[in-house]
Amino acid sequence: MSKELETVDAQTAMLRQLDSPIAGPTAEPENWFTPEFVSMVGTVVVNLLTAATIVGWVDANSAREISGALTGMIAAVGALTVNGLVVWKFLASRSGVKSAAVTARYQYMASVESNRMMAAMEQQRIMMMTRPPVARRRG
Repeated sequence: MSKELETVDAQTAMLRQLDSPIAGPTAEPENWFTPEFVSMVGTVVVNLLTAATIVGWVDANSAREISGALTGMIAAVGALTVNGLVVWKFLASRSGVKSAAVTARYQYMASVESNRMMAAMEQQRIMMMTRPPVARRRG
């Protein structure tokens, strides 16, 4: 009886392991727009148009024209979206570089000013140490 329980426990553990999420490529929200997705959308549109032709909602000649037009529209929207994303990423990285450059410049200017102030204080200290003592009047 205990051997049967061990077998059931081992099978349960194996099933739990199979149900656990696997570490690997995941569908992240920003990575959904891929060439495969665009191809799938085009295929779905053509299939829906074919179904409409079979049912009789659209005649065959119109279906070919509509299919070509919709495929072209999907390709154009995809191309515009990709170009927009490229421009967006470029502008974001460019503004990041400019921001870093401005920050570095201000930090450099602050360190130069700090060094100037320290040099001036050191010069005053040296002058105080090398100045001859002033004679006091006794009155």
